[in-house]
Order: sequence, then structure tokens, then C-alpha cells
Amino acid sequence: MSNIIKLGFGMVETALSYNAHVGRGALSNFADEIKSLKPKAKILIICDKKVEPIYGEIVQNKLEDADFLVETYSFKEGEYSKCLDVIDDIWTNLSQRGYNRGDLIVAVGGGVVSDIACFVSATYMRGIDFAIVPTTLLSMVDACIGGKGAINMPQGKNLIGVFHQPIYVCADTRCLNTLAPAQIQNGYAELIKTSLIAKRRSFFEWLRDNAQSILDSDEVALTNAIKLSMEEKGRLVSFDPYDNQGVREILNFGHTFAHALEAIYLSKKSQIDHGLAVAEGIRFASRLSVQVCGLDIEVVKQIDKLLDRFNIGQIQDKLEEEAIYNFMKIDKKSKNLDSMIHFVLLRDIGNPLACNVDEDVLREHISAFCRSRA
Repeated sequence: MSNIIKLGFGMVETALSYNAHVGRGALSNFADEIKSLKPKAKILIICDKKVEPIYGEIVQNKLEDADFLVETYSFKEGEYSKCLDVIDDIWTNLSQRGYNRGDLIVAVGGGVVSDIACFVSATYMRGIDFAIVPTTLLSMVDACIGGKGAINMPQGKNLIGVFHQPIYVCADTRCLNTLAPAQIQNGYAELIKTSLIAKRRSFFEWLRDNAQSILDSDEVALTNAIKLSMEEKGRLVSFDPYDNQGVREILNFGHTFAHALEAIYLSKKSQIDHGLAVAEGIRFASRLSVQVCGLDIEVVKQIDKLLDRFNIGQIQDKLEEEAIYNFMKIDKKSKNLDSMIHFVLLRDIGNPLACNVDEDVLREHISAFCRSRA
């Protein structure tokens, strides 16, 4: 049985709310939900070529059985597709096939797909509706909530972006059965991150105590983990839907460093799993928090232990200190101020702090990180 989470964003007078259905079998009611929201819409499914023959076709069949006119646009999987060439091709397809603001885009896939679908739907005709069917744990616990869409530039990740909330999210946990272990670990890293910055420490404690059940794919534990993460992210986004009030930014914990790592790999025509980058970002930010915020070293050990419990490894490649620092300076989250870089750190579990970190302190910690991975 699926669970329903009601999500609302923005001020009361301009509120935009939608449902997120979570759990095993959630897709069974997907077409009915879309029918209630957009009964006359023509629908374009956006997915990558790996997802298309699996879940893309399932979603298309369900919608066609409900008498929708449905087409599919697919692209090569991976972070490299988050580029203007792919966006422009989708815009062209929408225009040539006569899509208008009464129609609907459905994202079926992981975070790259939802980024692209969000970006396209926010910009085509100044905005058309879109829904999300996340098929990875990472997209269920993070990317499908919050209405952010972005594409990359050679200078860094997600530097061109939009805010555009979906009208519906359908997270069927059966989709996770086809994921490779590395893809599952991507989601685990984001779960851990959210538990560290959540308002209630009980999320971290629950995740720690239920780690084995989640690793064993226990349906109840897994669904609850996804719900807890969605609810916490939704709570933060509701206070700061456009990421300009200083509330939503705590979701960036671990990500300034993670995005620098991802940008380094992209610059070398390679990729690093987002979960691995985030896990390393969490490790880095936790240690930086000891010096900057007075975080207890015992808490750092607890965080390391939970990352290890979920089998999230460490980077084995040699990294260049200067490259990490330079990409941090241009990361969209960094708020580079003179000789300081903006970071989200921890005073304790459940007590995050956004602050500016001096260049000398930051370089010292980057150097220590690189030595530990050499």
C-alpha cells in the first residue's frame, strides 16, 4: 500500500502544493492521479535510454490505457546530458509537435532526468506542468522534491538553473529492484545527509538503528526512510522555495565539496557517483566543523560509522588540492566572499550552521583530505 505525503511551498496566498505517493505499488494509481490533475493533456515522457525500455514503457502504457496521447523523448544516460544541446532538442520537439501550456511533461528516471525535465518545463512557453516518477533511491529522497532543475557548464555543475515545482510525484519502491549497488548507495548518502541536518535528531538515530533493515530492502523500513527524507526536505523548502531566505541552504551540507569533486571528474571527461561525492563531502564538512563550529570529534566518528554501515566507500584517486579549491569558489552554493567561501557545517547532529570559512582554514583541510586519499 502506498503512502501519501502532502507537500506545500511558498506563502499562503501563492501556495503551490502537490501530493507525493510513496511505497510499493504507487504506480498502480499513477494514470488515475494524472487524469484528475490534467484530464485533457497531451503528455511527453522524458527519460534516458536506459530507463526507457523498463519504466518509460510501463508509464507510457499506463497513461495510454487511460486514453492519454503520449510520446517519449529519451537521451543518453549520464551527467553529460545535462547540457543546452539536449534542452534545445527537447524544446524543438515540443514546439514541432504542438505542445502548449495545457499539456504535461512526465520525468521518468533519476536525478539527471528530473533536472532536465524541470528545466524544460520551466522554460518552454514560460512554464508548463510536469510530474515526476523517480526510479532511483537518490531521486526519491532528494531530486524529486523541491522544484530545482539545472544544467551544467564546463566551469561547474548546475550553474544554469530554474525553480519550478512539479504537480505530482509517484515514487514506487519496486523501481529500486533493478538498481545497481552503486546507485542504491547514491541514495543512502543523501539519506544520511538529510538525517544530519534534520530538525529532529531522532531521524539520524532511527536511520542508525534501522540501517540493516534498509540494507536488506525491508519494504516498511525503506518506505519510511524515503518518507522521512521527503518530509524533511519538503519542510525546509516550504520556508524557502526559491533558496533565497537562508533556510533551504542547509540542504547543501556536504555538497560544496561534493560538487567540486564532480566538477573535477567532469573536466577530465569522467564521472564520480554522486553518492560517493556526497559521502566524501559529508566527511570533509564534518571535520571542518570541528575546527569552525566546535563539533565534537565523537560526533564525527558517529557519522563515519554510519557511512561505513551503509558501505559507502572513499575515493581512491589522487586529487589536486588547487583544483578542489578553485571549483569550490565557483560552485553556485559557495557565495564566494573575498578570501572566504560559504559552507554549511554542523554544530551537532540536527544543528546545522551556514557560515563563511577563511581560505587558509579551508586550504588546510583540503590538503589534509588529499593526503588521506593519496
